Amino acid sequence: MATTSDTAEMNGKAEVSSMPKNLWFIDGETYDLTEFMPKHPGGAQYLVFPGNDVSITFWSYHKDPERNKKVLDKYKVNIPDARPNRWHLPDSAKFLLPEDFDARGDIKIYNFDPKNKDLVLNDCRSRILNPDVQKNLRRLDKMFDQHVMYMRWVYLAFVVAWLVFGIPWYISTPAFAVLRTALGGAGHYFTHRTQPNFASST
Repeated sequence: MATTSDTAEMNGKAEVSSMPKNLWFIDGETYDLTEFMPKHPGGAQYLVFPGNDVSITFWSYHKDPERNKKVLDKYKVNIPDARPNRWHLPDSAKFLLPEDFDARGDIKIYNFDPKNKDLVLNDCRSRILNPDVQKNLRRLDKMFDQHVMYMRWVYLAFVVAWLVFGIPWYISTPAFAVLRTALGGAGHYFTHRTQPNFASST
């Protein structure tokens, strides 16, 4: 198994541990998703931090996690000594947590039983997966795409007018703020939709 040496300060002592480099963890099981990354419908960007326990993300972000779990079965590996990262955040975000934080024990374990109809998450999922709701969501997504396209053309036209004719700052500043914020929000939403899959199906 490919590993990387991770040194962390914990209680004033240096803790040296061997962290998985190319593994992901779900419900205590270990997966090597390297080959699956380019095939991930949500985009490979959500799997760029290997070594983490992604159980919460897996069960809460997917509309049919039971089916998704079966898809991942082919990527399951048996490495008894593999453990998730102590830190589940990139180095730049570690300041957000206490120095003695350990994701392996400090993060609460939730009940994601997909057969438990009393769970709020499962109730929400069943409502969203209703065929009528799905149809309406597709309609709203189409309307959203159309409005984003309109905003893009408005933004480009405004930039041209700003460069060619000159627009006073008290008009251009709020206009740029509104348009860029709207387009930025649209881009963020697009990243959470199914991404084009250019990977080979084989």
